[in-house]
Amino acid sequence: QLEHPFIGMMMNDAYSQIAQSFRGNAKVIAAVDEWALRQTHHEVELARVSSIASTPTLKTILLRQLESSSFPHWPADALRDGWGMADSEVGTALRAVAMGDVRRASRIANLIPNILPDAKEARDRLIEILRAPNNQRPDFVLSALRDLPHATEADDEIVNLRFQNGDGRLL
Repeated sequence: QLEHPFIGMMMNDAYSQIAQSFRGNAKVIAAVDEWALRQTHHEVELARVSSIASTPTLKTILLRQLESSSFPHWPADALRDGWGMADSEVGTALRAVAMGDVRRASRIANLIPNILPDAKEARDRLIEILRAPNNQRPDFVLSALRDLPHATEADDEIVNLRFQNGDGRLL
C-alpha cells in the first residue's frame, strides 16, 4: 500500500477519476474511508475523491476541514455536492461559515448563492464581504455576484466596489 499513490498526478485529477470510475464500489469506498482517516494535508485530493460515496467518515473529515483548512472552499464544495444543504449538519456548518467571519466567508464566497438560497440575502452578504478590508478572495465574491439571478454588468454598486475598495485602491 502506497502512502501517497498519486503524487504528481493531481493535475491529471486522478482522485476525481477514481471517484467517478468506482462510485458505489463497496471495496473502494471502504479503502477511501480508511485512507481518508490517515490524511492530514490532502484537502484537495480528499474533496475530489469524496464524490465516490457520501460516507459518515468522509463527512466528518470534511466538516472538520471546513473549520480548520486554509482552503475551506475544497471541503465546502465537496460537502455541498456530496451531502447538500438539506443535510442538517452540512447546511448548518456551511451557513455558519458563509455568515461568520468575513475573512473566512470570503474563502467560500463562490458557494454563497448555493448556501443562501434567497438571492437578496446572498447578494447582501456578498456585497458586505466585498466591502470588507479583510476580504481575501474578491475573485470568489465577484464570481458569485455574477452568477446571481438578475445580475447585470450595469450594477453600479458592484461596479464601484469592484474597482475601489473604499480607500481608492483597485481591488
